[in-house]
Amino acid sequence: MFTFFAFLFVIFLGGLIFGLAKPDLFSRLIKRNLSRKQIGIFLGAATITSLIIAGAIAPAKEQQVVSNSGGSVQTSTQNIETKQVKENVAVAFQYQNEDDPTLEKGQTKLKQAGQNGTKEHTFKVTLTDGKQTGKELVSEVVTVQPVTQITSVGTKEPTAAPAPQPAPTPAPAPAPQPDHPAGATALCNDGTYSYAANHQGACSHHGGVAQWYK
Repeated sequence: MFTFFAFLFVIFLGGLIFGLAKPDLFSRLIKRNLSRKQIGIFLGAATITSLIIAGAIAPAKEQQVVSNSGGSVQTSTQNIETKQVKENVAVAFQYQNEDDPTLEKGQTKLKQAGQNGTKEHTFKVTLTDGKQTGKELVSEVVTVQPVTQITSVGTKEPTAAPAPQPAPTPAPAPAPQPDHPAGATALCNDGTYSYAANHQGACSHHGGVAQWYK
C-alpha cells in the first residue's frame, strides 16, 4: 500500500511540473482545456494528498548516527513494529465462612471447594530490530470466574455429658461366727465340748483336750 501511494506521488509531482511548464501541451494530452492555475490547484492537491497518505502508512524507522574509531559517520536504520500479545493469568479464589446450626461450636466442614479463575491480558508489544523494547497493558478480561471456597462453621451449643453415677457402697462383711458353742471352753478329742471353768479335769473322760477356747 505504501508503494502504491508513493508511485502516485511521483506521477502527480511529474504531472504538476509538466503542467506548470507547458499547460497547453498538458491540456491537449488530457483532452481538457485547463489553465496553469487549475493545473496547479488540481495536481498540487493530488500530490500533497498522496504524499501525506504515503507518509502515514510508511513503516516506522529510526536512524541512529554512529561514529566509528576512524572518525567516519555511519547511519544505521532500526525497524520498529508493534503487535498485540495475549496472556492468561490466574485469578485467586476468595474464602467465605457460613454459620451452620447443625454443627457444634468448634466444628467446621468444607461446603464448597475453591477454584481459581482465569483472566486474559492483552499487551501492546514494541519490537526494535526483532527485540522487545516495550510492553504496555491494553485490556484485561476475566474469561473464567473464580469459585469461592465456602466453609461451614458450627454454632450449636454442645450437648452436656451426663453426670457420672457414684459407685455403689459395698455391703459390710458379715461378722465372723464363733466355731464353738457359746460358753464352751475347750474342744475335746472326741469332738465334744467342755464347759469346765478350769483347765484341770476338762475333757478327762473324752480323750483329752484338742483345742482350748479360753
